[in-house]
Amino acid sequence: QCSNVTGDFVVEEIFNYNQDDLINEDVFILDAFSEVWVWVGGEANKKEKTDAFQAAIDYVKNAPDGRSNDTPILQVNSGAEPPLFTTHFFGWDDTKAKANNPYLDKLKDIGGGNLVQKITSAADALGYKDPEKDKFSYSDLKNKKVDKLDPKRRECYLTDAEFEKV
Repeated sequence: QCSNVTGDFVVEEIFNYNQDDLINEDVFILDAFSEVWVWVGGEANKKEKTDAFQAAIDYVKNAPDGRSNDTPILQVNSGAEPPLFTTHFFGWDDTKAKANNPYLDKLKDIGGGNLVQKITSAADALGYKDPEKDKFSYSDLKNKKVDKLDPKRRECYLTDAEFEKV
């Protein structure tokens, strides 16, 4: 369970978990070894979501069990749980899951997109530009003329030649 209700972001392991542990105000990380699921409650705040995705990424990278760093991290939203997710819960009740999120019907009505999304980095979760594909001049970066850049990786948005000049 991932929560910042106390003011600090806390990740707490839940043993013998079940569907009732999924609280709509929080975010949960489920380790299924071949993939890691990040379940997002309908009322979870943006900071919880961001911190939970980073926690999932760090968890995979630091797992001592020999898994690949490329283990997929998948986002699933409350009320839109696919069978690949629900199979990890004994006695999953679809009617209970749908009752937890009144926004799902509205999302479907307006043609809401992909309800399960693969997240491979915090940058994916936050919508940052890809530093492998998007390159900018030093002056544009310095003068903050470009938005949606990962502040921890600003130098990665430079071309090799620009980086060497600086």
